[in-house]
Amino acid sequence: MLQLPICALALILLQACHSLNIESARTLAKEGRNVAAAGSSQIFVSDREFRNAAEAEVFLHAYTGADTPDQILDSYSIIMLELSKRNAVFTNLAALYAVFYDLSSNDAPARIETAVNNLGDAVNDYAATVSSAPFLSNESITIAGAIGRAAMTAKKKKMIMQSSVLIRERLNRLLQLLENPLVRQQLVTWKTNLAQNRAAVTQMLMIHGVLDTTPLLNQMGSDAGLQGAPDAAAIIRKNKRLSNGLEQVIAYRLHHNLLAIDNGYDATCEAIRELILLHENLEKGEPVTVASIRQAIAELQGIADQLNK
Repeated sequence: MLQLPICALALILLQACHSLNIESARTLAKEGRNVAAAGSSQIFVSDREFRNAAEAEVFLHAYTGADTPDQILDSYSIIMLELSKRNAVFTNLAALYAVFYDLSSNDAPARIETAVNNLGDAVNDYAATVSSAPFLSNESITIAGAIGRAAMTAKKKKMIMQSSVLIRERLNRLLQLLENPLVRQQLVTWKTNLAQNRAAVTQMLMIHGVLDTTPLLNQMGSDAGLQGAPDAAAIIRKNKRLSNGLEQVIAYRLHHNLLAIDNGYDATCEAIRELILLHENLEKGEPVTVASIRQAIAELQGIADQLNK
């Protein structure tokens, strides 16, 4: 008589569990941490680029004997603040997904079942010691463990579901902010100025002979196994056509880096969109597939690697 209500209770608890898949939640947590890390690395590169550009602005004005306008430095400060705050978002996102992973990975249900079974075994051992009938049959011990597991699993799934919804809501808000045309245009508008200023300073320093062009020559000749001659820098300074050629290479590289930062911004948005989709699938009990988000992460990481060369 005792087994039937227990079985019925176990069935009710199991049916109450949402179709949410805990293994999918673990997978989502891993990809979430990867998105946070990749997004953060791209921001650090941008941060460095903008700092260098601000210093180039200061140098150009000092070189011509003019004071750097406060509004220009204020504009750089605004961009730097945006980058810093965005990096803080991804830092906190990484920490949140670490907790989300722990939530979906702890073995509380298994520990409950083990504890229940251990108690039943102890009671039965005691019953045998006092020459009494076992308090619980093996079958009832197993069912009791299943009830504990079902209850804890249902609770865990509910917590995972609630957490996923909260994370998704915040990701949606972050995406809205990043896709704001004003925020997007801010980087696009400054991109040309950044490239021009940094290129101008680099070219000026090269012309005056305070920058060694040998590393650039070595890179350009590396495919053929060549490297710059000992007096290459002096030769370049005396040859206008050679100087112009290297100046254009420098300008191209700097502009290409800023384009990569621009692309990294778009790739960050795409990775967040894919992450939101994974949360939606998890909450609907649908499969969590990672091919698209891993492609977005790989693109982000590739951009960061390119700019760090």
